[in-house]
Amino acid sequence: MSALSTSEDLGHPIEQVSAFIVRRDWFFRQAHRDEILVDVPGRYGQYQMKVRWDSSQQTLDIACQLDSAIEDSRLGQAVLALAVLNEDVALGHFQLISDSFDIELRYRLALRGTGGMTSEQVQDILDVMIDECEHAAPALYQLASSNDLPPHTTRLVMMPVQGEA
Repeated sequence: MSALSTSEDLGHPIEQVSAFIVRRDWFFRQAHRDEILVDVPGRYGQYQMKVRWDSSQQTLDIACQLDSAIEDSRLGQAVLALAVLNEDVALGHFQLISDSFDIELRYRLALRGTGGMTSEQVQDILDVMIDECEHAAPALYQLASSNDLPPHTTRLVMMPVQGEA
């Protein structure tokens, strides 16, 4: 632990996530002490985030489901497009949920031996995940709704841009 952190800054990861969510005024449900479900408003739709603390492995698992489902006929195209998107994701990875064909961004943070996590860590992780979802949402929407979208075109949406048009 650094000199800047004290043991008072660290806490149970779900409690830290809950405090962050309350500050953001997002709707949430706490399934039990080690799991929270959150509705996150986004620019392109609503995201459903599930945050779960695994005390046996001391990992924080975060899954942010996007509001787009893929049709059976386009699963192969979706898998290729997600592989391309994952090359540019800063934190976590996009995956296709096998039973519902929804898309989610997943991340696992190992916290063994840290004694908890700071509110700044929670803010950084959740902000980056939401930003990644917001950044990828237009490409994923096109993937879900377009009949002919080559997977490599999804890379265009993840390119960093500067300036104004």
